[in-house]
Amino acid sequence: MIENVTYADTEILVPGEKLTLQVSTANYGTSYVENMHITVKNAAQNVLFDDNVNVKLFPGNKKTVSIDVTLPKAASSDVYIVTNEYSTANVEIGLAELKMEQVKYSAAGKNFLAIKVTNEGFETASGKIQISDYDDGTKYFSKVFNGIKYMKSFQAVFEIKDSLFKNGEDKIQLNIDIVSDKKTRNNILPSDSVVLYKPKVAHTLQKIKADISGAKTLFYENEEFSSEGVMVWAEYSDGYSEDVTGYCSFAGYDRTVGEKNIIVKFVKDDIVLAETSYSVTVKSKVVPGDINDDGKVDIRDAIRLAKYLAKENVEINLSNANVNGDDKVDVRDLIRLKKYLAKMPVELI
Repeated sequence: MIENVTYADTEILVPGEKLTLQVSTANYGTSYVENMHITVKNAAQNVLFDDNVNVKLFPGNKKTVSIDVTLPKAASSDVYIVTNEYSTANVEIGLAELKMEQVKYSAAGKNFLAIKVTNEGFETASGKIQISDYDDGTKYFSKVFNGIKYMKSFQAVFEIKDSLFKNGEDKIQLNIDIVSDKKTRNNILPSDSVVLYKPKVAHTLQKIKADISGAKTLFYENEEFSSEGVMVWAEYSDGYSEDVTGYCSFAGYDRTVGEKNIIVKFVKDDIVLAETSYSVTVKSKVVPGDINDDGKVDIRDAIRLAKYLAKENVEINLSNANVNGDDKVDVRDLIRLKKYLAKMPVELI
């Protein structure tokens, strides 16, 4: 039977030329198989290969064989269906189809250009983004991308510094070109140009502030962090402020007991524009009567508390040991715990 079919990920597909398929075969029968009849069709059911292939498979053995097919002369994606009388396997083929998107913006008095490259073809593609001067071709930036698979993307952000603006001009025009190791339809790769203006410094980001008046700042051990209720405001040089909570990330929390410094970062297009912080507290979760912190309340807790009160060298959870609510741990707590364990009508507080 046919188990799988692939082709070399590094192979460049050229319309009208040969493509070698790697067909994984297996013999799950009880007899030796010398030849296997294999047929290859495309999605339109055109036969690309139909012949016996020498596999020499003993029962229980597997083998990968190579089959050469000719790609269509018109570059397009396709599905190749490989069959024998017992099984079928498919492989998607096609050229790398790279698409480019650009976003220009200003932040903190700086110009940024974000370039996103998406592969809409079936071939994994590598290459680079090149940014150069529109007028004289001076190359300013080059960013390599590796192994973009089907419908996956790569994004790079470039800071367009004031030094690139020539002769005191307030604008610059740039060429954006994509170079790839894979052929594309009609051999055309994405190319574009963009005009950027010097950002006005009158409206620059000064800082961010976290308003935690409505936020949760007390957590218990092993409780998951939540930033719900936190409002983060960005303040600008011209007095303008805006809510940027949706652009913020929160880090620095762990579920252990103690004070935690939560780092708040204002991020756009993978660039940290500003950060601030605030504190939260993680307390031990109180389970009245669980003296030994094993998650249960039983006779072992009473024994541990008795040893502690006898000044033996044992550790206890003091918060859980105060079972009568008087904020002290003494013999009265031991008496109440023993009554509770004896199913007498008392509560652990």
